[in-house]
Amino acid sequence: MGNALDRANPDFPLYSPEGLLTAAVLDQPKVYPEVRWIDPNIFEWQSVRSVYVAVEWVLKHHPDCTSDDLTARTKNVLIEYEQGEALSVLIRMIGARTVIGDDAPRYARQLWEKVQAANLRSAAMRMNQITQSDTLDLHEKMQLIEETWMEALADTHGDPGWKPIEGLETVDDFMAKDDDEHDWVVPGLLEREERFMCVAPEKAGKSVLTRQFCLLLPSGRHPMKPSEEIEPMTTLMIDLENPRPLASRDFRRQVSSMEGLWQEGNERAFIWHKPGGIHLGDRADRVMLRNVVDRVEPDFVAISPIYKAYDGLDDSWEKQAHGVQQPLDRLREEFHCAIWMEHHAPWGEKGMREIRAIGSSRWARWLDYTVNLVPVSAPPYKRLLWKAIKRDERKLSPYAIQRGDLGEASWVPVWDDDTDGHGYDLARHEAEQ
Repeated sequence: MGNALDRANPDFPLYSPEGLLTAAVLDQPKVYPEVRWIDPNIFEWQSVRSVYVAVEWVLKHHPDCTSDDLTARTKNVLIEYEQGEALSVLIRMIGARTVIGDDAPRYARQLWEKVQAANLRSAAMRMNQITQSDTLDLHEKMQLIEETWMEALADTHGDPGWKPIEGLETVDDFMAKDDDEHDWVVPGLLEREERFMCVAPEKAGKSVLTRQFCLLLPSGRHPMKPSEEIEPMTTLMIDLENPRPLASRDFRRQVSSMEGLWQEGNERAFIWHKPGGIHLGDRADRVMLRNVVDRVEPDFVAISPIYKAYDGLDDSWEKQAHGVQQPLDRLREEFHCAIWMEHHAPWGEKGMREIRAIGSSRWARWLDYTVNLVPVSAPPYKRLLWKAIKRDERKLSPYAIQRGDLGEASWVPVWDDDTDGHGYDLARHEAEQ
């Protein structure tokens, strides 16, 4: 609105929420710390904003000043910076202080609610403009409306108040908030918000292992020891490669081999089938992925294979890896889920297979757990060595995995020196220390 409206309505700025807030702080400077979270840039009235900015400056340099001292110093600041209209508002505030009272926090909340309402109206107008646009196709309109709606929800659901900077605290407070309990998604192997990558050659059985986790976790069974009951988890498998008929047959074959562990009607296991891949460098695909995760609210997200989520971007491998890691980091933090990724091992020099992730070494710096599955014989692979790189060395790490009693439909861990059959139990005990 600005100066023109201030002159046309000389009394209104004083009785706006920002005017009442400013007058209350002038009358009771001690309440300022309770309303310091208010940003004067959201003030609708420019003259009141100038007064409030001057008040903030005085309190920053003289935090213990009295009401009279604060008023006098604020007046001097406005005179020095030739803020005539703001000085006029200040004079009217001085005369009205006994009427306004000292309820600054209430006025601050009123101001915040006014801004939230304005933001919501603006978002509604923006979405209407997008809907009416003749230059955007339907897909573009849907994506822009979704983004505008999410921004509006974030604005209108924000809580007022002076907030600490996220992640900033003393070491004592940081340690006191967490006990020794793990927040497992896969007990002993993978905690919430952790990032896991499985690397192996083509046709080595990575997808079988991924489906094993995606099916047993919702069934309340440990994927590395199906006889053990655990808390059921919601899983989302994002299949970016396999044709639908093949993927469906593989799932049916694996489910039928689970010998009663899988119950029909299980509503914790989901698949998002996108065999053409997605490109997380593209805004529309990032929004779609977030919508899928928001709909499912999974504990465990498996992406198979990860290179189909970014392959084809016109960037270096380093930039491509960064481009996929950023949106996945936002998802795991927002939805508190673990991320599991499959990746193919590349061919090295002289046609030799290198069991490492295709692309940048940036993966190694980013992941919490990487397992390279190394064949010990020619295909079809019956056993794969489990070569793990972990941030936490106590996590489960078998010597190898081999085809189980379910044949091609399962992998069973092989534990080092497991002469008494308790290798898994000992490894679990170590992981939970």
